Amino acid sequence: MKLWLFLVEGNSDKIYVDKIVKYYVESEKLKKEIKLEWIILDGKYNYNKKDKQIKQKIDKFKNQNRNSDYEIIYVIDLDKYRDDNKDIIFLIDIKKFVKRNKYK
Repeated sequence: MKLWLFLVEGNSDKIYVDKIVKYYVESEKLKKEIKLEWIILDGKYNYNKKDKQIKQKIDKFKNQNRNSDYEIIYVIDLDKYRDDNKDIIFLIDIKKFVKRNKYK
């Protein structure tokens, strides 16, 4: 079993990402091989404020599924990526945060 832990900006993002995942990933695989979990960020700039929740979900999963792996998947809106240095810096900050916490 593998955990896919999605961090999304808001509830509506969870809904459409869930639909996309379920469309592209075989349902049997989702039942037997992949567990989907969600953390709502309440805004993309809150990515570093959910560390405690992330660790709790990972620990709970690993306790229930020994020798299992996980992936943390940030789903963030970068509408202005090409035009706004703030989004570029933001993306770099997220990468540093993931690396610093040894997330996959």
